[in-house]
Amino acid sequence: MQAVRRYTQATQRHAIGALIVLSGLALAGCGDESATPATADTPVIATANAAENDTAAPSSAETRTTDWALVPLTQGDIQLYLSVMRAAADRVRHPPASDLAALALEQSAMKKMQDGHPEQITQAEVDVEDLTTELDGHVDDLIVADRHLDADRYARIVDRVEDAVVPPQEDFVGDGDPSTTPYIPTAHERAIEAAHAANVKTLAPFRKEIRALEAVVRDASREP
Repeated sequence: MQAVRRYTQATQRHAIGALIVLSGLALAGCGDESATPATADTPVIATANAAENDTAAPSSAETRTTDWALVPLTQGDIQLYLSVMRAAADRVRHPPASDLAALALEQSAMKKMQDGHPEQITQAEVDVEDLTTELDGHVDDLIVADRHLDADRYARIVDRVEDAVVPPQEDFVGDGDPSTTPYIPTAHERAIEAAHAANVKTLAPFRKEIRALEAVVRDASREP
């Protein structure tokens, strides 16, 4: 959803990171989201709202029957997102010593790979891979873990918030071919669009701050 920033460098970091993991397996002497559930055209919105605002994680039955794209964001959802993202942005701007050390180790491993000496990668450089992956645009997930928040709920909120604050795009205009059959959205698609429109309206007062937070937290081009 964010604009592409230093794509080549970010891609290189991920590719080298994968090689670091493979090197780590050699050093150690070693040889996600669940599938999206199918939903009916008319999910039960009341059940979805109750599950989203409950402090406890939703039951497996609720998870299977809830289409979260149909659930408008609440003020509680927005405040949770802002609280986490503000803390994440602060951590990016003022990284703790542990983050700086991890990024330095990652850079050391990358240099060894680029110089053609992967066998020189140390176990310490391998061990920081999980942390540096999160630091690469997902510091908010570290905040969620540190605060012992419901990671699944937060992920659902992030999807809807960040989808609703993307820069407006120009509508595609076709060539007006009269032989083309006009597309008629289904009732389910209309319901999703209505929920999205509600989210856009609810987030309007926070849009500028959210975009600014995204620019800091989702930036995958930082150097130690």
